[in-house]
Amino acid sequence: MGGSAYKERLWGSTHLVTEDIGMGMGDIAINFTSPIEFGFDAKKLKNPNILSIICSVGSANMVHIARKSPKGIGIELRTRFWFPLHDGHSVPEELLRGLTFHALEEYSHLGQLLPKVCEEFSLKN
Repeated sequence: MGGSAYKERLWGSTHLVTEDIGMGMGDIAINFTSPIEFGFDAKKLKNPNILSIICSVGSANMVHIARKSPKGIGIELRTRFWFPLHDGHSVPEELLRGLTFHALEEYSHLGQLLPKVCEEFSLKN
């Protein structure tokens, strides 16, 4: 991970987005933070295969981890969400199903778009 300003560009920022993650259209505030503030071990972040870790905190916590693919071609993106209990109740199943569909749809588009962007800007993975 290192101390690259490029990798730190989101830290401390809030993105306000409007999207449907399973419960109809809604406004979402995504508050980005550093992986260390989120709780990652700084020593483990020095792994050269880890390309980026994006963390957000708010009504749900989210982490995107991009790393070089173990197959040697491209990258692998792993995403994790943590939802708090609301008044002692679990997260509605409708939201979890909707978020799963949303992520599959979003990442499928990225899988088609990102190789073209990398080629256009001569970015190497």
